[in-house]
Amino acid sequence: MVFLVTITGSTGRLGQVVTPLLSKKYKTRLIVRNAAKAQREFPRSESVALDLSAASIAELRRAVRGSTVVIHLAGLVDLLASREKLFAINFEITKKLLAACEAEKIPFFLHASSISIYADSNKPINEESEKKPVTLYGESKLAAEQSISKSNLKWVALRPGIIYGPHFKEGFWPLLRQMKKRRAAIIGNGDNKIPLVYEVDVAKAFVKCVEELKKGNKKILRQAFNIVGEYPTQREAFNLLSQVFSVPMPTRQVSVRFARNTASIISLLYKFFGKTPAFPPEYVDLLARSRVYDTSKAKQLLRFNANTSVKRGINEIKKAWLS
Repeated sequence: MVFLVTITGSTGRLGQVVTPLLSKKYKTRLIVRNAAKAQREFPRSESVALDLSAASIAELRRAVRGSTVVIHLAGLVDLLASREKLFAINFEITKKLLAACEAEKIPFFLHASSISIYADSNKPINEESEKKPVTLYGESKLAAEQSISKSNLKWVALRPGIIYGPHFKEGFWPLLRQMKKRRAAIIGNGDNKIPLVYEVDVAKAFVKCVEELKKGNKKILRQAFNIVGEYPTQREAFNLLSQVFSVPMPTRQVSVRFARNTASIISLLYKFFGKTPAFPPEYVDLLARSRVYDTSKAKQLLRFNANTSVKRGINEIKKAWLS
């Protein structure tokens, strides 16, 4: 029997990093809207043209038929999107895909979840910690995970931290522009820890999962894993950006409330003129909150550790953007 890995979201930000790594080792099938484009980007892979939002379960069944592992990367990561839109993409599509995989008796289902499903905590957060999202995005990802856990499939869920890298420009570019214009500020005391993880490390975690499934590692089945790398403080992150991109280090320090209120006002003005705010209040929360995640379970059962340093990751971003 052919070991076939079927991937959704392969042309998305994370998918563009995961797919090349997997296609070098396994036969891969990509479920995409534009099959011709995917074929050009990933010539090693088979492509199936399908709009996941509009697809029926019957169409999804045909798309996943014969797969050994289905990796579900497709989703919407947008802190400004409506609840309806987030749940339609992150929950409803997942639910349909699960039904198709169950009907086709797919051996394994690998899901891209998020640390956003957890409640905030001053203690290290492990996989059993309280699930109480503080964003609509987190709520939609938690609903998707809950539907997976209730399924009859042999599943694995990866919960990455804040992913950064050449394919994830949204958070970095606005921040760098503000630093260059000397408008950036340290929010709070700047000592809060930010749970970052480099995009290649996340991709390698998915590859590692597939490898372990192929080996028959039953310990990882029906399990979720935190995938987080280094924890720079906000001040350390600013300092690294300043050094690598040769932009001024912020000298001002403002309260979290002031930063959030200012971002809210600016966002309202942007929306009034029909524009998308570059740095909404939700981004302030990401930058100013302090969270630490326990990744020992991934190290022990999955035999995986994210090991790209933030300094190296930021340097890789610079090289990619300048090339």
